[in-house]
Amino acid sequence: MVAGNRAFSKWTFRGTDRAGVAIEVRGMDLFEIRDGLIARKDTCRKVRTG
Repeated sequence: MVAGNRAFSKWTFRGTDRAGVAIEVRGMDLFEIRDGLIARKDTCRKVRTG
């Protein structure tokens, strides 16, 4: 999603660790755009195990 000079993307990563425990990481990347280029990127995430 893009709004003005800001954008974000949502994502989910699923896998297993070396012990075979399921992992799910949900997150989003926040972007600031300047002159058509990414000037700043921040990432927020939440890890779930189970």
